[in-house]
Amino acid sequence: MDRKKVQAVESLVGVAAIFSLVVGFIAILVAIVSFFSGDYSSTGMSLIAAALGFGLFSIAVLKS
Repeated sequence: MDRKKVQAVESLVGVAAIFSLVVGFIAILVAIVSFFSGDYSSTGMSLIAAALGFGLFSIAVLKS
């Protein structure tokens, strides 16, 4: 692969990592709101989504 294609793939991975981080923070906010409204099942699902978002971000950042 030439360097131009590698840079394109690296930029896509960067965008995916940033969006997974955004999804993690949004899921944490949704979990807090649903916890205080008393909907505990959606709180659990939002925490699972947050864990997946932060986990994908850490894999993308820490993998070398």
